[in-house]
Amino acid sequence: MGIASDFVLIVVAGLVGGVLARMLRLPLLVGYVAAGVLVGPNTAGPTVTQIREIELLAEIGVALLLFSLGLEISFQDLKPVRRIALAGGPIALSRHSAGALGESGFAG
Repeated sequence: MGIASDFVLIVVAGLVGGVLARMLRLPLLVGYVAAGVLVGPNTAGPTVTQIREIELLAEIGVALLLFSLGLEISFQDLKPVRRIALAGGPIALSRHSAGALGESGFAG
């Protein structure tokens, strides 16, 4: 089986998972996650075989999604949170960097 059959398997599993979640009155995301677990490489049954290619397609999809979200946001939408973002961004970055440095000291 190639990448095309893996892609079809993922789309069909997502469709079935979404329909089942909707029938059970659960969020669609629950159905999508359940479908991903069922067709993942670590479960029995039908599974994807071209794991690296599927991961690459997922990374490309995330990059395109973030790009399209960036196109949708205008500076006018960001104006109300400008002070919080300009102050909180560097604070969060420095705290996470310090935490990573501290953790790397413990890891050796």
